[in-house]
Amino acid sequence: MLPRSALIALVLLLNPSHVAAQLTTDNDAFQIRTSSDRGAAQVLLENLPPSGDLRAISIARGTWLRSERIIGPVVGSGFQSQPYHVERFAYANDTREVIAHFRARAADSSPVALRVVDRDGRVHCLANGTGGAGATCTARVAHREFFGRTVGAQFELLVEAEQRGVRSTSVTVEGFFHSGFPETSDLELTVDPIVRSDGTASMTLPINVRTYAPGNVLAQLIELRDRNVPLRRLVARTEWDGSSPAASLALLSDGTPTRAGTAHAGISTHRRLPFLVPANVDSVDISVYSYEAPEGAVHPRGTPNDLVLELHFLDGDPALARVDAVPPGRTPDIVIDAEAARAFPDTASERFTLRGAQLRPGRWFAVPVSKTGIPLNVAIILQFPTGRALEPADGHYFNPSRPGHGFYLAEAGGDWVLIWYTYDSTGSPVWYYAQGPRPSVNSGGAQWNAGLYRNIWNGSRTRFQFVGFVQLAMTGEGRLTFAHLVNGTLGIETMQRLGGPGCTQQWSNQPLDVGGLWYAPDKSGYGFSAEMIGGSEFFLAYAYDALGRPRWATAQQAFNAAVEAPLLQAKGFCPTCTATTITRDVIGRLERSISNAASPDGRPGFGLIGLEAQWAQGIPGGWSERRPVSLLSARASCQ
Repeated sequence: MLPRSALIALVLLLNPSHVAAQLTTDNDAFQIRTSSDRGAAQVLLENLPPSGDLRAISIARGTWLRSERIIGPVVGSGFQSQPYHVERFAYANDTREVIAHFRARAADSSPVALRVVDRDGRVHCLANGTGGAGATCTARVAHREFFGRTVGAQFELLVEAEQRGVRSTSVTVEGFFHSGFPETSDLELTVDPIVRSDGTASMTLPINVRTYAPGNVLAQLIELRDRNVPLRRLVARTEWDGSSPAASLALLSDGTPTRAGTAHAGISTHRRLPFLVPANVDSVDISVYSYEAPEGAVHPRGTPNDLVLELHFLDGDPALARVDAVPPGRTPDIVIDAEAARAFPDTASERFTLRGAQLRPGRWFAVPVSKTGIPLNVAIILQFPTGRALEPADGHYFNPSRPGHGFYLAEAGGDWVLIWYTYDSTGSPVWYYAQGPRPSVNSGGAQWNAGLYRNIWNGSRTRFQFVGFVQLAMTGEGRLTFAHLVNGTLGIETMQRLGGPGCTQQWSNQPLDVGGLWYAPDKSGYGFSAEMIGGSEFFLAYAYDALGRPRWATAQQAFNAAVEAPLLQAKGFCPTCTATTITRDVIGRLERSISNAASPDGRPGFGLIGLEAQWAQGIPGGWSERRPVSLLSARASCQ
């Protein structure tokens, strides 16, 4: 187990332009008060034992509850109860469980006892403690234990505290309940897998309290593990002050190709809800509705007459990826009110269809407005009834107005694979991975939506850490609108193809078609994207640093039969930061050979790719590999 000295050392907000926060710590708990309902915080963990496979798992989440009362010094029978109604509708084969995590502390540091019991008197956890740490109790209770014992479709758990000092004192009991299916409850957070020599590691804590009304606190119980062996638990609490709702993109929040919603609690007017209208659709159905308040929210369900939806067409500055709010006072292009809306199956919904002259491809903003000024929980739903499937060419894409980053898009086994090479908040190179089914007309494939992951390396293999979503929409010939949501921060920019079409080089009297994603089968987890551009070869190498974090570098040189090119590491700007001049350092070399029968299809291609890199700009370690390679993706087919 870790010592009880300071575990949480530093919090650095990854989205400083949109998020401000205050941090308070308390033993194994810390609280962030944030001005934005979405974002992320960088947390430095200290006093860690050596580990090559550190993991951080959010095992429970819920609304933070707190009570304080005077309890006398009655030993053995002085438990005082705080009842909580937990979850509705327990049934015989219910596999869900409740996790109750609470702590009790006496104001004068007297010994305290804490337990979680049910109405039948069964004790589900019991703990004793003293001093500032108090007593901490975590109970796991199966729903099916309460089948047949429910009252009003609910069951009840009691959190009880007893103080064992010599005089009456105030005892504080605080914690939260989480209810869900065990197989879906655990969420892996982003943390460096390899602990530094000084016993520290960086963890990214996502902030997502958009369905919680301002002033409510979302709590998470986080378990640190070394190769899946539990090390320690800590509680992270997040409170939103309601001042700056973060941008959120419709059709991105749940990754569904045809239908998705964006919910916001406690907002009377929201000006940062963009949506994309692709160039390959004939109409867009837009629905807005107000729904029942979720846990932690206090605002009621509305009716159609409570809402007005303003639609603003604002494509934005191509040199900026951040999503700014629609300026107050701007005249909307379209207003959807109860009188203009058609019926929708939900009685508290309004629906409107964009078509004809109103159907302008590009970036729109939906601005829901509460007519009464009372905050409502609002969702925006988009559907594309008709249109053509998205069919971009494989290859590298970049933003000419924000050069220095981009992505490679390729087809692999019926899926699309996207590798995005960009920079973190310090300007250091980082890459992310996305994969999802190729869009089709039958699946409503006017856009492509996929989960976004950070690959990490534990010294022998990779592991995926979920960080957000990406979305692609057709802007025009050879151009795509690229929306990315990374750790709660949304960016949108227009990308165009780098190079192509056609194979510009010959090999054995035939076009040399080597564009694609290449990897080493005997050491899977790193690889390369390659493309012939004019008379040169262009490579992006995807590897890792000494802490297992994903890093990338580039190599480009005039085509020849056996090439050894200088390898360059770039320093740039974060995905939503203002573009700055890219600087590059030579960090090693890349070599490759061409085979007449490359794997896996036996056609001419790369037979071996070697990488010798020593990371610069304060990034630890290097990457040295020289191995046979094979195509992971389909060939670009000289597109």
